[in-house]
Amino acid sequence: RYRAFYSGSRSIEEIRARLLSKNPDLPQDGIRAFKEVPAKGAPGKTLYMGFSAEWEDALKKDDFAAYIGAWKIVFHLLLRRRPAGDRRRGTFANKEVDIYLIQEPYTRKGKPTCLPPGYQVLYLCANDTPRAIALVKNDLPATIMPMFCSKDMCTFSVFDLTFVSAYLDIQEDVPPPLLQELADFCNLQDRKLIVSCDANAHNTAWSSSDTNRRGDLLIDFINSSSLHICNRGSKPTFIVSNRREVIDLTLVSNNALNQVHSWLVRDDLPSLSDHSYIQYSISSVGARHENRDRLNLKKADWTGFRRDLLKLLTEANLPDSSEDLPGIEHRCNSLVEILNTAIRANAPKLFCRKKYSPWWSQELTRMKKNTRRLQRLANGSNTPEDWENYHSALRMYKSAIRRAKKTTWKAYCAGLEGQHPTARLVRTLRHDTLAQCNSLLHLDGNYTTSAEGSLNLLFSTCFPQVDEPEYVVDDHRPCDHKLFQQCATPQLLQLAANSFKPYKSSGPDNIAPCILQEALKLQNFADSFSKLLVDCYTTGYIPTIWRMSRVVFIPKPAKGDYTNVKSFRPISLTSFCVKLMERLILWRLRECDLRSDPVSKYQYAFQPGRTTEHALHAITSKIESAILSKQLACGLFVDFEGAFDNVLFRSFRNSLSRRNVRHSIVRWIYFMIRKRFVTSTLMGVTLTRAVMKGGPQGGVLTPLLWNLVMDELLTADIPSSITRAGYADDVAAVVSGPDPATLRNLMQQFADKAADWATQHGLKISVTKTVAVVFTKRRKWEMKNLTVYGRNIPFKKEVKYLGVTLTHDLRWTKHLDNVIGRAKRCFAQLRRAIGPTWGLSPRTVRWIYTGIIRPSITYASLIWTSVLEQKAARQRLYQLQGSICRAITDNIPLDVGVNRRSQGIHCFTDGSLFNGRAGAGIAIFHEGKMLLQESLHLGENTSVFQAEICAIEQCAQQLFQANINNFDINFYTDSQAAIKALTTENISAATVSQCHRSVQSLSVLNRIRIIWTPGHSNILGNELADSLAKEGSNPDGNHRLMRLPTPRSQVTRHINRWLHQQHQLHWNSCTEYRQSRSAMPNLNRKVSDYLISLNRTDLREMCMVLTGHGFFQRHISLQTGCPPTCPFCGIGEETAEHHVTFCPYFNKARHKYLGHPQRMDELTTADNIRDLRAFVRDSGRMRVADASTADLPTTGGDWAHPQG
Repeated sequence: RYRAFYSGSRSIEEIRARLLSKNPDLPQDGIRAFKEVPAKGAPGKTLYMGFSAEWEDALKKDDFAAYIGAWKIVFHLLLRRRPAGDRRRGTFANKEVDIYLIQEPYTRKGKPTCLPPGYQVLYLCANDTPRAIALVKNDLPATIMPMFCSKDMCTFSVFDLTFVSAYLDIQEDVPPPLLQELADFCNLQDRKLIVSCDANAHNTAWSSSDTNRRGDLLIDFINSSSLHICNRGSKPTFIVSNRREVIDLTLVSNNALNQVHSWLVRDDLPSLSDHSYIQYSISSVGARHENRDRLNLKKADWTGFRRDLLKLLTEANLPDSSEDLPGIEHRCNSLVEILNTAIRANAPKLFCRKKYSPWWSQELTRMKKNTRRLQRLANGSNTPEDWENYHSALRMYKSAIRRAKKTTWKAYCAGLEGQHPTARLVRTLRHDTLAQCNSLLHLDGNYTTSAEGSLNLLFSTCFPQVDEPEYVVDDHRPCDHKLFQQCATPQLLQLAANSFKPYKSSGPDNIAPCILQEALKLQNFADSFSKLLVDCYTTGYIPTIWRMSRVVFIPKPAKGDYTNVKSFRPISLTSFCVKLMERLILWRLRECDLRSDPVSKYQYAFQPGRTTEHALHAITSKIESAILSKQLACGLFVDFEGAFDNVLFRSFRNSLSRRNVRHSIVRWIYFMIRKRFVTSTLMGVTLTRAVMKGGPQGGVLTPLLWNLVMDELLTADIPSSITRAGYADDVAAVVSGPDPATLRNLMQQFADKAADWATQHGLKISVTKTVAVVFTKRRKWEMKNLTVYGRNIPFKKEVKYLGVTLTHDLRWTKHLDNVIGRAKRCFAQLRRAIGPTWGLSPRTVRWIYTGIIRPSITYASLIWTSVLEQKAARQRLYQLQGSICRAITDNIPLDVGVNRRSQGIHCFTDGSLFNGRAGAGIAIFHEGKMLLQESLHLGENTSVFQAEICAIEQCAQQLFQANINNFDINFYTDSQAAIKALTTENISAATVSQCHRSVQSLSVLNRIRIIWTPGHSNILGNELADSLAKEGSNPDGNHRLMRLPTPRSQVTRHINRWLHQQHQLHWNSCTEYRQSRSAMPNLNRKVSDYLISLNRTDLREMCMVLTGHGFFQRHISLQTGCPPTCPFCGIGEETAEHHVTFCPYFNKARHKYLGHPQRMDELTTADNIRDLRAFVRDSGRMRVADASTADLPTTGGDWAHPQG
């Protein structure tokens, strides 16, 4: 049964006819029954309808309300005091409410809180606490209007209605200038205006008890602006113990007056505030938008998916090949529909369930009911006793809520473990709620007032049109069929599909990577899909459904103004089928076509083994050389406007053709980038547009194509003395020398070349963002400004390039300021989850520090490490680390074979590492006889894993060179890591890749098995291989020498060893931390890991003992001047070492856990640290702040006592 409120004179038959006309595909007798009753408390009717099963699946409640023509309710909330916050049955529990207009909401740290799920939170007040906000249901297309928003006004539009939530401050004039401007704007544009406000004004016109000056001014404004007061009756909207008034107004313009009805004050619903609820209904002017159904692919039944997919493929009986375009379209659409049908049948829908407050309890429910009961009683009797009882209960109720929230938050933070939950918490704490795409600012200074206007502005900026589109006659004649058959084999398709993360967002065809990965395991689908892709390649064509891209505009981080259209970045969600095809073409280009003519050495982006630090090093090393030789260095840092979105299509094609890429590949790529369509949805409004230039951001081939185009600039005919570096669309050039005029002429040549190159490819240099800097320590120099497009580029003192601030004297102090400030802001956001004795565990906090904060500090530190030669710079880093180390510990300073016979061939391999030198051994048996045994010397800087892999690879090569055919060959190894590395689908290590190729070559004419055997288990062949490997590790033996590339793990191990040595040297050379260095003279990672694994309370107590900065009398005396004598034994000063190793009062606990007295440095080893922790916990000393006033037991208990 469905129910909807509506007003008007429509009859049941008219409504029935409208419903049937809206749903012509549904049965005419699907509407079973009608019931119509008068609405309570308002003119209109309440309609009850029943539907058949077919209608139940097709018709939703919200659709039905839109067809009838009514929004349900608009609530006007005034929350001067804190709301109850019960998200289940509290203030916002009414699911029939579409819009809440709220004044003086409860806020925390300047942001509204205690808000319900399922609503858009609208306000625009970035630097102040808002006093007027609005909540709008997610299925209503609400567009905020920034030009009419402030901390006291929130203005937004829904369809053709303009809503205002306003708070009229009693200290300011009435009406506010912004409200006057809005009223004039709506009158001029003939827009419908609805204002709900806390007026703080009295006038008998709206049934106030009297009239004051604010009321007179406000009524003049209402009359002059053609507004009407919707308030009905004299029920007070503001109720306190000594006054009841009507000060909350609903104002409506002439053209919207007939749409607002059923206005009433809800005094029957206690608000736990001194304002009452106001509600009214609005006739509908449009239908709600629906969200796209989403599937929970993580819970899909993949076995059932493959079974249904095989059945659907068999029933479809698709042709194996068709090189005509309609046939390709038909096969593509059929495969997409088959995949979607199979996954919809085996994956549940993803429901956004309502999130309940974890801190809510039955006790809070009881207190809330009691408080509401007392409020109703006080409103009715209006006696001081009842009001005092109500306010007392309200204070207790709010205190209980705060206590429950605090307790639950502490428990949640303390129980958080693992990288993914912690990363999710970090993103939540750093989330910017204002970074949302809503109303945007035009270049003419006006704001968009609808979702369609915002989308048009985003599209025109991110996907610009061209005056003269490229006219190309498409050639789809098949060619290079054999080439593309080799590129798109089922095995390569599976490998390409597995290169994508399985649950990435899908394109318009709704095919996620995990669907392709599972479908390609089915041989029938893999064959059909492979043939379809080969036909697409050979004809240079892509089906229409795969050329559609769903565009999502994501906010750029740390942008202050999100009404600027350039604060959003478009991400194209293309079909993963096309991305898979791009991946195959990318592999082909890198392995074949571009191998002889690769990307230039000046390119640092999207290149294996190159990062931003390499680009920075190329530029800064040139600058440093010039400064050290007392010369000048002129740098130009060029910025291109919307580079990826504005480059011409033909630029991509020409850059490929110049490198002699096969014509069939160029044709397919050119068709892919030229025939794209983008579609985007914002608040129910969908726009689709053809792309006229630019490459898809998020595409697999786009980075390579851009690099090829950029190569023309970086390798242009410019003087070789100019050092240049390109990273994506960031280009930098530096030239050095003694003569300023010569440097200026050389750099002007590069600027002119860059401008010509940009014009040739449809780009434009941003003159305002392009920066020129003269790097020198000279105080006086003269150089004429550079020019671009005839406009001067003045020289500046600093520039930010690839995230690093470069100053004219290259001192790095400004960059250090930025780095430390950014780290402090980041950690300050995370402090909400950390307390002295509660919060995230020390291990989790250390992960946040080492995984998020410290990388942001040490980024490009290879470039600016010279600044740490200054003591002041090191001290600033120490202070930053010290503030973080109060919550965590262990931070490196930031400145620093078979016993049976068989007819097959049995190969036993092993690797060994001894005294830093590696060796490998192989032993080959056949029919119980030894065929070969050999020891290999692999030199230094080789890991055991490499030795194991090398042994298998050499064994396979020996058998391959001996022309072994038609044998069962078994490789035996005791390294499970080697087996897993050889059987994985994605192989990146060169040593493993070479071994994999050798084994594959051997497997062409033989049957290969790799078997794990336990090491040192008296297996004859395995023991022999082990002894041969140990012999090979000896450099003095007569063994074959092999050189292997140094593995990353070995480099990391050496770096970590060096870091530990530097850390130890730094620790030994410190003149501070006397007690800590005495307690732990040698750094021990095992001890640190144990300490960091403790809970916050235990870690706090251990830090007191290890540092001496605790409740010890010696430490207290330094602060207060009291005697440092131990209050328990009276013998000597009470220090940490005295407490642990001597004080007789704690002998019982000391003998129990520590045995005989020891020195502190003996107790902080990996073997004894747990005993020390047990002693500290059992003694209980670190839990008593003032021992002189402690009530200590005389016998037994947790305290130990003197012995004898």
